[in-house]
Amino acid sequence: MAATEVPRLRVAVLGVGRMGAGIAAEYAAAGHAVTVTTSAGTSAGDAVERVRIQLAQLGATAEVGWGRSTPEAAAGADLVVESLPELVELKAAELAAAQAVAPGAILASNTSSLSLAAIGASLGDRSRLLGAHYLNPPLAFPVVELVSGTATDPAALERMGQILRSLGKLPVVVRDVPGFVLNRLQMALLREAVDLVDGGVVAAADLDLLIRDGLGRRWSAIGPFATVAIGGPAVFRRVAEELYPVLSRRHDPPESLDRLGLDESAVAELRASRDRALGRASGGDRPGGRDAAAGG
Repeated sequence: MAATEVPRLRVAVLGVGRMGAGIAAEYAAAGHAVTVTTSAGTSAGDAVERVRIQLAQLGATAEVGWGRSTPEAAAGADLVVESLPELVELKAAELAAAQAVAPGAILASNTSSLSLAAIGASLGDRSRLLGAHYLNPPLAFPVVELVSGTATDPAALERMGQILRSLGKLPVVVRDVPGFVLNRLQMALLREAVDLVDGGVVAAADLDLLIRDGLGRRWSAIGPFATVAIGGPAVFRRVAEELYPVLSRRHDPPESLDRLGLDESAVAELRASRDRALGRASGGDRPGGRDAAAGG
């Protein structure tokens, strides 16, 4: 599908960890006027440099502005993209501050799990509030969950879809339910994976191998519903009848999940390996960055 043409926009990106920096870079590379802001602990030079690093992965250069605060960055914006830590009070306050200086802007939250109703509680007008949930690193994944809240204007949702498609993204509209779709699927698989490892059925490293080179490889080409269509619904129904009763129904995350952590150097090495693989899969070496959230 050809990218949709969108006139040059004034885009404010709130939060430029590498997740936000990647998002900002995509807009800047497309020719939009981008201004970023971040926490007081990050200087203007560091914030803009993070975006430039991501721009380099796109083979692009662009000017990026910096604001000392959300009102300064968002004043007169057409689009505000929020990519702050997963704290509902923080997101709500900063988006309210943005709306005060850009009342006509679309407000897009990159939350991975928080309710849009809660995030928008401080807004005078929630009709332009929606979710734009990226996977991390954002440059490597075209798909974006476009989340529609109960108060979201369908026209704002359609407009955001056009904007994302103009960047080469693949927006998928989902309803505002806890975890949306990607994280619900991820957590469902993780719950079963932890139970299998805790039960001694398989080692953790081998389970990762089965997903990476088994189901992950299949799902990179075709989704679960299409897999059922190819394999035969009757076959999958029989398997489901056998397995549904014995799948994990755990309600609370087990302590063993905490033991999967690694030291900082090992995490950095693993992240670099992941990003190289994602770069090859997406047709270019586009390293990402530190996860902004578990679902990133």
